[in-house]
Amino acid sequence: MLNTFKHYVSMLLDVLAACLMPLIPMLIAASMFKTLAAILGPDMLKYDLTSKPPGTIEFE
Repeated sequence: MLNTFKHYVSMLLDVLAACLMPLIPMLIAASMFKTLAAILGPDMLKYDLTSKPPGTIEFE
């Protein structure tokens, strides 16, 4: 009984590992991009997408 339970759990983990294997490179790439975005900040794009003229300061 215990041996068959371990077999089914092992099969389930094998299926989950096989399904999630293609996601690993995408997760690594996303974390690298997020790290670079945090280091470089908003200047990473080098484009100002606002409609304000450059050099204006907005006070609240």
